[in-house]
Amino acid sequence: MEYFKNNKPKFWTPKAVCYLVNVVSMLANLWREKIGIKNMDIHQFYKEHYFHEANRRHQLTNALAIPIGVLTVIGGALIVVAKHLDTPLTCIEIFTLQFLVITAILLLTTIYFLIRSYFNYSYGYIATSQELKDYRDNLIEFYKADPNPEEKSEKDLEEYINSQYAEHTHLNVQSNDLKSYYIHKANGFLIATILVAFVSSIPYVVDTIIKPTEPQKIEITNFNQIKENQMSEDKKPEPTKQEAIPKPIEKPTPPPGRIIKESEEPKKIR
Repeated sequence: MEYFKNNKPKFWTPKAVCYLVNVVSMLANLWREKIGIKNMDIHQFYKEHYFHEANRRHQLTNALAIPIGVLTVIGGALIVVAKHLDTPLTCIEIFTLQFLVITAILLLTTIYFLIRSYFNYSYGYIATSQELKDYRDNLIEFYKADPNPEEKSEKDLEEYINSQYAEHTHLNVQSNDLKSYYIHKANGFLIATILVAFVSSIPYVVDTIIKPTEPQKIEITNFNQIKENQMSEDKKPEPTKQEAIPKPIEKPTPPPGRIIKESEEPKKIR
């Protein structure tokens, strides 16, 4: 305030304009800090929080794609390394087999947590638009004796939607938090699986590089029989071609509309 006391500008001067701007800015800050919170749009807050959790559900589900792909690669690598082991096992092969068993255990644990993060969750959704419209029409019919039936019905409808947003958002938050927990556990075991699988594959990689590859031999035992069959097939007469009779062109019929029920198996689209 000392600034305003010591700098009393004249009207319609640059200093006066700066003086007025400072005053307005100060009042605006006081308004936001003191009473601005009272005018917060509660409906918009509930709505944004509800859709935030709905989007978070899809993001968590999409996050499962990378772990599943990595598990598929590791599972294939384990099968390749296991097929490379021959009996009687050497000391290195016993070492490899032990790490393969540990990797398989970690792999199954990761799969368990991924399954827990994907299935058996409950999510809440508000009523459909048609149901809300019917509810609004019933409210207007209920308040028809009131001077402002539409205003009262709109208020009741908004309060109902806000309560539904809050109730279902609370359920969705709990489901998403539990899903996120299991995904975190699965990622932790996946990292351990990758490390152990890498250690178990070292002897196989070294043996593949050092051991010389033997040339493959191909032996044809019935070459004469194959040659005779080929010659007999070449002598067969070619079938006569018949001229195709063109079909009359018909106007295509439009496809019918579809009503899909998720509980029923959909029909195949031709």
